[in-house]
Amino acid sequence: MKKITSVLVLSLFLSLGAKAQINMGINIQENPDGSVNMDMQMDTPEGSIRSSQSAGMNGVQQNVNIQESSSSSTQIQQEVWNPAPQPRTSQPAPQPGFQQQQPVPQRCMYAMSPYDFQQAKQSIGKQTFEDTKIQVVKQVAGANCLSTAQVKDLLQLFTFEENKLDLAKALYGVVVDKNNYYLVNDVFTYSSSVDELNDFLMGK
Repeated sequence: MKKITSVLVLSLFLSLGAKAQINMGINIQENPDGSVNMDMQMDTPEGSIRSSQSAGMNGVQQNVNIQESSSSSTQIQQEVWNPAPQPRTSQPAPQPGFQQQQPVPQRCMYAMSPYDFQQAKQSIGKQTFEDTKIQVVKQVAGANCLSTAQVKDLLQLFTFEENKLDLAKALYGVVVDKNNYYLVNDVFTYSSSVDELNDFLMGK
């Protein structure tokens, strides 16, 4: 336990020239639990003031007692308690929405059988909007591998050049015969699409 005591004697000169003496004593004590107690007493000709304050991890408690020369006294008590800090807990990363699509095979060796591919192609062709067709294609590619010829057949189900190009890029990862992927260029109307796909493949 550490204890530090200091006494200050101050002399103040008032505007009227009178001299008033103020005696102030401060006692500071540190407890083993880390809290600190501080007592202060100040004596003046008009009376005395005694203040005690205790500060710890959970908050601060303060008591003030004012004793006037007329023997009347006033006591003020103030407590400020803070809740103990709670340890931070790491929040789990938000989970993505449920997807029925299975993960893309890490290594494609065999393309879809002709029967399975025709079933998938018919299901895609029944969709009215191209956005819906794209979702179905991604579902199929998420669980199966494709050949270049099959990718070419699927892209021909789409009208918009941009959709064809986006799918051509997305399906490249599940193609078993990547050496033949240049055949996909035949489905594009604009040469700029062919150039963009080739630039994409060069970066792989």
